[in-house]
Amino acid sequence: MNAREQDITVVAIAYSPFARIGMIVAAVGALAAAIFISAGDWRLPHVWAYLAIYALIFGFGIMRMDGGLLRERLRPGIGADRQLIPIGQALFSAHVIFAGLDIGRLHWTDRVPPPLRMGGLAVFAIGCVMIVWPMVVNPFFSPVVRHQADRGHRLIDTGPYAVVRHPGYTGVAIVCLSSGVALGSWGAGLFTVAFLALVIRRIPLEERMLLTDLQGYEDYARRVPYRLFPGIW
Repeated sequence: MNAREQDITVVAIAYSPFARIGMIVAAVGALAAAIFISAGDWRLPHVWAYLAIYALIFGFGIMRMDGGLLRERLRPGIGADRQLIPIGQALFSAHVIFAGLDIGRLHWTDRVPPPLRMGGLAVFAIGCVMIVWPMVVNPFFSPVVRHQADRGHRLIDTGPYAVVRHPGYTGVAIVCLSSGVALGSWGAGLFTVAFLALVIRRIPLEERMLLTDLQGYEDYARRVPYRLFPGIW
């Protein structure tokens, strides 16, 4: 498939509700397969709860997402720190596969008390909401660091952006710190914490780009002083 054919395919997916539903089904199916095949057991109620949270929240986000943004996320333009995408995918895959192995076969670090596991699921749900909310509010929520002049990039300061400057990363941080506990594996959390370290490293790079290229961002940074968590950082 050449570049033009790929663009046509991406546009068709981005603006078709049926294609979006297919994306959701494929993503949830792949996640379920990774966990259950690794575990060798599908009778894991907390994993089903984890999958339901993931499907409902991210499914809602994909269905409500701006078509132009979905196109950008499927086929992002040239930007800095593109390597974070494949690294993040690899670390999350390792996270869920290790969790499945741990809770189903190896039992190395799976002694997570049920009440704590339930709390982890609740926090995981909050983190998912905090990732999806900015995606719905901000049509420029690209997976790469770039000024989207080709898409009419403008400042977004409403919704969660009125509280912190990078609410999507706030959600990523919450998910990274809670997903392993929610799945019942302490060790699985090491992979998501490693990804979180890369995300935190990315924030100054993104800030420099926004201060240089996005009109009004310097004033916005003065009005909203916190990057991830109000009163902390």
